[in-house]
Amino acid sequence: MSYSGTVHCSYCGKKGHNRLGCPEREKNAISDPESYDAKKWRAERERLKARVASRKCSYCKQGTIDGKGHNRKGCPVLKEDRKLVETRQIEYIEQFRTALQETGLSVGALVTVPDGNSYDDAGIWGRGFTSMVTSIDWSNIDFLMNDTKLLRDWRASSRNLLQTRVISSFGYCADDDDWRRSGRPNFNEVRPLTVSNLLSLMPSVFHELATNQDGHNVESRPIRLESPSHISPSSPSSDAEIINAPLNRAFQFVPMRRADSWEKVRRGMSDDIWSRVRPLEHADATAH
Repeated sequence: MSYSGTVHCSYCGKKGHNRLGCPEREKNAISDPESYDAKKWRAERERLKARVASRKCSYCKQGTIDGKGHNRKGCPVLKEDRKLVETRQIEYIEQFRTALQETGLSVGALVTVPDGNSYDDAGIWGRGFTSMVTSIDWSNIDFLMNDTKLLRDWRASSRNLLQTRVISSFGYCADDDDWRRSGRPNFNEVRPLTVSNLLSLMPSVFHELATNQDGHNVESRPIRLESPSHISPSSPSSDAEIINAPLNRAFQFVPMRRADSWEKVRRGMSDDIWSRVRPLEHADATAH
């Protein structure tokens, strides 16, 4: 392969293929099957077939399906899983959009957001800000918030779901240098609304048990809806926002470059992430 990334054949010198896949070399080997190069070409082809036949997919861990070897890129199990995940995600997106519309939390809504700390005398409402919803962050919204316990992922409760612009603030002190407190937001500054802000307003789109195995509740920091919006909520603008990064990470569809083998393999069917994606298989796996 050249510096520019173009493959050059060492047999015929043409671009777009290598020596093993060279059509001119194949033609010569067929026309003169007893030649040295023809025998070498057949041996290389047989070795390639053997490698393909023994190939094992890093996702499904199966060597062959329907008598054919495959890798992750061509894995039919992964393709079917992605299709089922996409179907469930599209269903959840409509559920989330409906909840936003019924609540009035679409673009243009005015909300007051608590920004204090629970250990303060005034509690979480000791300070905060009023802002306007400006967009929906579909890259962070997916059905795992509904199908699995929120605290299975430490990042879940702090996911940014809606973006807002600050209009006014209250309760902040100029000399407040406590590292645990956020500073006074500026006018028109972008501030997100997270899962913990929306739990009580939109309970239908989150898991009914917002607790982990130890019984610790996800901290709820409910906002006040000052003026609802009647604008119809937007939909994801691209396929990347349908199967987003959290879904790819959870289902291990797209492993990181240096991922270990266990970070590439298909998640076990007993995992709650499959509960509405493959409900029958999940039920069978959890029944034993």
